[in-house]
Amino acid sequence: MPKNAQWLTALGRRLAAWRAVGDKFELALLDPWTQATLWQREFDGKAQPALVGVDEAAVLDSQGHFVVLDLPSGAQRLAAEIEPGKGVERI
Repeated sequence: MPKNAQWLTALGRRLAAWRAVGDKFELALLDPWTQATLWQREFDGKAQPALVGVDEAAVLDSQGHFVVLDLPSGAQRLAAEIEPGKGVERI
């Protein structure tokens, strides 16, 4: 597991991780056993994740881009543009 990563949840032996990459964030599914990144998706530096149930994550960025991703596959389940809220720091 990279040192700059926050573990969101485990999916079997795989880990969903939120990690800083330069001035951006990345949501990724990692396999610690093989040290492989199975999929990854980049977000802006002010984006915030939230776990939805046991196998989905929602991410809202500072521009109002909102997505819900299926963690096992990385597939996008929902995408919406919402008006960014002033002072919203977490979803």
